[in-house]
Amino acid sequence: MRRFRILALDGGGARGLFQAHYLHNLRQLREEPLWKSFDLIAGTSVGAINGLMIALDIDTEAAIGFYSSVLPTLFTPRRFRRSTAGRVVFAGPVYDISVLLEGLSKLLGDLRLSDCKTQFISTTASFSAFTARMFTNVRDTSDDRSISAVDVALASAAAPSFFEPVTVGKHGQTYLDGGVWANSPSLAAILFAHDKFHVPFSAMRVLSLGTGAFPTGSTKGRFSKLHPLSKKMVNSVLDLMFATQADFASQYSRLLVGDDNFANITCQVPFPIALDDALKALSILPGLAEEAYSASKSRIAEFISGEDDMEPMPFRRNKFATADMITTAGLSRLVPARKYYSQFRGGAGSISEYLDSASSSLTMVSINLRTGHTIEDVSQVFERKLTSSPSFAITISLLNPSRPKLIAAINDSLSTGDGVLAGEIENTIEYLLKFKRRLPEQVRRRFGVRVHNSIPFASAILLDMGTDTARIQLETKAYKAPLMHSFALEFVPGIDPSLFQSLAKGYADLIQDGESAEPTVSREGSV
Repeated sequence: MRRFRILALDGGGARGLFQAHYLHNLRQLREEPLWKSFDLIAGTSVGAINGLMIALDIDTEAAIGFYSSVLPTLFTPRRFRRSTAGRVVFAGPVYDISVLLEGLSKLLGDLRLSDCKTQFISTTASFSAFTARMFTNVRDTSDDRSISAVDVALASAAAPSFFEPVTVGKHGQTYLDGGVWANSPSLAAILFAHDKFHVPFSAMRVLSLGTGAFPTGSTKGRFSKLHPLSKKMVNSVLDLMFATQADFASQYSRLLVGDDNFANITCQVPFPIALDDALKALSILPGLAEEAYSASKSRIAEFISGEDDMEPMPFRRNKFATADMITTAGLSRLVPARKYYSQFRGGAGSISEYLDSASSSLTMVSINLRTGHTIEDVSQVFERKLTSSPSFAITISLLNPSRPKLIAAINDSLSTGDGVLAGEIENTIEYLLKFKRRLPEQVRRRFGVRVHNSIPFASAILLDMGTDTARIQLETKAYKAPLMHSFALEFVPGIDPSLFQSLAKGYADLIQDGESAEPTVSREGSV
């Protein structure tokens, strides 16, 4: 089975030329378009440009030609200056983004995100809202698919102070370089795949392409001598910010997917290459890309191709519920088996403890009230709740034991012998009625015992219905499964309360359509 493969392309200004040449070499190794090797391509800044080229199936020769034509003029300082208080200073960004716009328009034309051949994301930062943002072509995730590829590339590559913010979309939102929060998009891509496609981290394989590193750092003395508003200061801060973020993303990406599933390809440059140093980038990065490719091609060829030794895993089907789904539905707890009640039911490990958490009312709909604790334990809770509050009400409804077809329908599922189930229910009803007769008359009216004439969807405990703390716990099990393998779902009114309301009405109707248990089983005796 093939793992879910991710291509993550770092930002780096002019150093993106390294990625373009590496990807060109990698394309020569493949017998098919490079986009077919990846389930998701993620890019930041210049990495978003390179990622779009691959995702849109643009020839890698054209990509290299783009850098050769754009870089020589892109980082030419704007000439517009003004005088302020006797000093001459720049006004606005250092470089003219129209040069990049013209080059991208020639390369990408009228293509849109919807034209991408594989799934794609690019990182950017909303200058309008100061929030992180990703553009993507993934369906059911956003309405970005109609956005032009040129706008997406510009929005991710508009480095602060270098270029002006880019306006994208009908709402006039403006964006800056995604490198301010995700200069290496590897971690963002991993989390995106896990969230949107529900891919386990261990089933991913990530190829992360950097843009060159010069691991010398700086010193306090050297940094302290820089003028606060100088180009060197701005470049130093940007380099520090981008490099440390990329390092963090690489470290934690490796932790999530594992060393064997993460490959980080970059090069060590012999001297610093600033984000806007086109001359140095053009002179040495193509050669360094050739060297990096030669050193890594055997591993990378195996890394992105062929079958992997893993069980088949449906990445886009059988999805897990998202947090939005759970919140909307009002699912407040899921207990996968009875042994987990103490862990997942908020300290109410036993049914008695759970029932005791009710504050105003309690309704139980069950087959035979078979529980992990004796009926005596439950009845003690009943008595305490009824006598401690003058308004607390309890209704218990069990399967009608006088309906043979009903009993036969449920008998096999519970694996009880002929006649056993009906006898168990009759004994429970007898106990409950004796318990009721023992109560004071004014309390007795608030304790009802009924039988229902249909098999319920699941056994249910309804707590405090009609109040702000209303809850419904449903418990059921697979056919012939042991009772300890019963599982439970608890619901509260969600963002859309219709499911909760439907459950509440269904159980109320089930009880109402049943009948009182008192004339059904009438035996003398007392508790």
